[in-house]
Amino acid sequence: MSAQNLSVYDFVVDVIPGVATIILLFSVAPSETLGQLSTEHLTVGSGFLVVIIGYFVGHVIQALASPVDLKVYLRYHDDFPFEEVLRTANEQDSVINGFDDRAELFFQPTDETVSGSELFELVQSYLWNHDIGRSKRFQTLYTFLRSMWVLLALGGVIHFLALVGDVLFNYPLHWSVGESLLIIAGLFGLSYVSYKRRIKYHRRMARAMILDFQSNVLSQTDD
Repeated sequence: MSAQNLSVYDFVVDVIPGVATIILLFSVAPSETLGQLSTEHLTVGSGFLVVIIGYFVGHVIQALASPVDLKVYLRYHDDFPFEEVLRTANEQDSVINGFDDRAELFFQPTDETVSGSELFELVQSYLWNHDIGRSKRFQTLYTFLRSMWVLLALGGVIHFLALVGDVLFNYPLHWSVGESLLIIAGLFGLSYVSYKRRIKYHRRMARAMILDFQSNVLSQTDD
C-alpha cells in the first residue's frame, strides 16, 4: 500500500489517529531520546513511512477504541441514535414516521422481521454503495472522534504514569512536573470534548441516514 492509494476516509479515520499515537508515545520517551529528534532529518520518504505506519497503527487504535467506546456509550444511553431517531419519529407527527416499516419492506418484502441493528446496516450499506447523501461524512467524523477520545484519554493516563515514574523512580522524562500536569489536563480535556463531539456526529449520522434514504430511495419507490 502507498500513501497515494489512501482515501480521505483512510486519512481521517486511520492515519491521523495513528500518527497521533506515534507522537504520544514519543512524547513520553526518555529526555535524551526526545532531544535527538529533529524535523531537519525528515524527508519525503520518511514522511510517507510515517503515514503508512500511522495507517496501520490507526487500525489498531480503532479496534481498541470501538469496544471501549461502546461500553461507555451504553452505560449512559439506552438506545443507539438510529433507534432513538426512529422511536422519536414514530412518537411524533414526523415526515419519517413509519420509516422503519417502509425500509424493512424495501429490504425484506416478506413476513420476516429485521432488527434495528440489521436495518441500520442495510440502510448504511445501500447509501454508501450508491454514494447517496451526507451520512458518510458524519460517519467519518464520528469514527475519527471515537478513536480520538479514547486515544487522548489513554495518552493522559500514559503521561500520568510517566510523571509518577519521573517523580518516584527518576525516569528521565523530558517535561517538568508543571508541564506534565498541563499536558495531562489538556489530554483529558480534549478527550472529553472529543467524546461530546462524537455523540453529536453519531446522532447527525443516524438522522442523515434516515432522511437520505427517505428522500432519495423510499420516496422514489412510493411514486
